[in-house]
Amino acid sequence: MRTAAPEHAPGRAEADGIAARARRLTKAYGSGETAALALDSVDVDIARGRFTAVMGPSGSGNPDAERGREHHPPHGSGGRVACARALASHPELIFADEPTGNLDSRAGLEVLGFLRKAVDDLGQTVVMVTHDPGAAAHSDLVLFLADGRIVDEMERPTAEAVLQRMKRFDTIRATGAVFGGGGPADGEPSS
Repeated sequence: MRTAAPEHAPGRAEADGIAARARRLTKAYGSGETAALALDSVDVDIARGRFTAVMGPSGSGNPDAERGREHHPPHGSGGRVACARALASHPELIFADEPTGNLDSRAGLEVLGFLRKAVDDLGQTVVMVTHDPGAAAHSDLVLFLADGRIVDEMERPTAEAVLQRMKRFDTIRATGAVFGGGGPADGEPSS
């Protein structure tokens, strides 16, 4: 699945500008009969100079961000300082695993603002794992994971559109339907 944007503008990559590429990415938790396949031979290109969010239901491979979180108290200014420190060195590629998960809403919006500015003003690439549709709405592209595969994507997301898409996936999972092999769910076109 290619995620490169067709033109260059803030938050957009050049057509051939790939910041990160994964082929046949596989991750399993546990072993034997209890093994859970979180990522199942995923192929993905992350476009340079874009903000990409990765979402999916808990345990869907969006690297198990909630694991161990219950033992960490919320931290407001510490999270903002850590984010600012990470961005200060101007890395080309920033991976953010639930960057707003332990923050109050004001601090969370500040962190999302830092990440958005890193893309728009500095041309950096951000890949953020989140379960929060509001956080995903700050991205240029959302990749949706289910059953260890990328099953859909959404350009220019809004919180409401992401929430509706996630509800659709929950309905599909509840009925026992099987997601396709890496394309949009239910055979519907991507947004």
